[in-house]
Amino acid sequence: DSQFAQPRQLVEEFMSITDGQVMVDSFSPERGWSISVKDSVSRIGSPGAAGPLKSLDMLQLRLDVMQADDMAAYGHAGDEKSKMGRRSAAIRGLLRQTPGDAAPLSAQTAAGLPQRGGDEDDAAAMVAAAVARAGRDMPEVMQELDQNPSKPLSDAVAAKLRELFA
Repeated sequence: DSQFAQPRQLVEEFMSITDGQVMVDSFSPERGWSISVKDSVSRIGSPGAAGPLKSLDMLQLRLDVMQADDMAAYGHAGDEKSKMGRRSAAIRGLLRQTPGDAAPLSAQTAAGLPQRGGDEDDAAAMVAAAVARAGRDMPEVMQELDQNPSKPLSDAVAAKLRELFA
């Protein structure tokens, strides 16, 4: 219990960054960090992911971004290419972190639910509004998510969070 001891979650974040496994696509003081979903790799892989995020199949997001980027580079113009590009931009928007405002697990979980099209800024704004609404309208659900990071997301909690995007 040293005065210099830091919470494990903070230490893990710093270890990921210093290990070079969290890669940044870009940074803007107004828009925040844009994490490279394709290039960032977890030391511990999906077994170490928080229960609610595993329940949402967050690994599918990375695959979707990689497929969309491949389609942008090698695909032919058309509806499918446009659809995948919008999905990739939306995923990048919901993963964006505002400087000085680390998202708690509850916010990350709520952000992972919509997985819709739109551009990066639209997705980030939609997620921010939904997370604020969840904090106001269902604080007990958000608190439960933050206090039980290893517990899988229940169907009832997922249904409540999906209502934010209806």
